Amino acid sequence: MPDSTGEMEARVQTQVLFMTNDDFSRLMALRPDPQLRKELDRATVVSRDAIASSVVTMYSQLRYRDEYSGECLQVQLVFPEDADADQGKISVLAPVGAALLGLAVGQAIDWDFPDGQVRRLRVEEILFQPETWRRETREWCNRAVEEVGGCAW
Repeated sequence: MPDSTGEMEARVQTQVLFMTNDDFSRLMALRPDPQLRKELDRATVVSRDAIASSVVTMYSQLRYRDEYSGECLQVQLVFPEDADADQGKISVLAPVGAALLGLAVGQAIDWDFPDGQVRRLRVEEILFQPETWRRETREWCNRAVEEVGGCAW
C-alpha cells in the first residue's frame, strides 16, 4: 500500500531481486504480463550456483505472510503446467507467484492483485530451494568420492 507520501512504487523498486539465468530464460519465453515483466527486467540474473539459499527461485517451497490479511501460507512456486492449488503449487504467472519470485527471506513486496487490492507479501522462510539442494548434493558426492580414494561411483 502507498505510504503517506504515495511512495509505494519507490519502495518496491529499491529492493534487489535475484533470479537464476535458467529461471529468467524460461519465464521470458512464457511472455509474462507487464507487471511480472517489469520485475524480470529489474532482476539481477546470476548462475544457479551463485544464487543465495535465502532467495525464492522456481520450485522453491516457502512460507510467506500476506500482511494485508495476516494469513501465513506454505506454497511451492512452479511453472504453469505444474500448478495445483490443492497441493500448494502456485504458478509463477499467478499474482502471488509473480510477487514472490526473486525475494529473499525477510523481504516484502507490494503487489497489485486483479481485484484492485494492493497486498504486501513477505517471505518468512525458504523450506526447500532446488539450487541449494543441488549444491549440497554435489558437495556431499565430492566428499564421498574423496573418502573412497577418488573412485567415482
